[in-house]
Amino acid sequence: MYLHEWREGEEARTVKKVTLQNMADKFGASNGSVVRRWMLPAYDKDFNFPDHTTILNIKYETFGEVSPEDWFRWVEETQTEPEPEPIPEPEPIPEEIVKIDLENITDEPQLLDTRQATKIIWQSSEKKYQQRTVRLINNGQIKTKKIGKKNYFTKSEILRFLS
Repeated sequence: MYLHEWREGEEARTVKKVTLQNMADKFGASNGSVVRRWMLPAYDKDFNFPDHTTILNIKYETFGEVSPEDWFRWVEETQTEPEPEPIPEPEPIPEEIVKIDLENITDEPQLLDTRQATKIIWQSSEKKYQQRTVRLINNGQIKTKKIGKKNYFTKSEILRFLS
């Protein structure tokens, strides 16, 4: 039995929390941090192997439940870090969830929304200037592409209007 297993069994048997400091006092270690380091996997940089007198003292205090062989088996079994579990592939999104509006896909690389176009035309994105831009659209002075409920402008159309 390993030391951490003995601790869990002791807590279950006595229905009391067995602290690392309690274990350190029982086994003759300086503090609970030393005991914690004994229970770490051997690949951990903070792992510490107890000396032979401490191992015998632990065997005596645990009534032989944690034997010297257990310490060497623990080191052998935990000296290499376990392989991380592979990340599962995400499930594909069902087609009924993904709805692509093919009519609204555009090849125009330089589409601007009303705020961006207003900033170019009037050098401001304030609401009153956006309203002026919308009036230009409504009067047919600037051609737009309507995608959904929004109007989009091409940079070339804005440059044509400005010249």
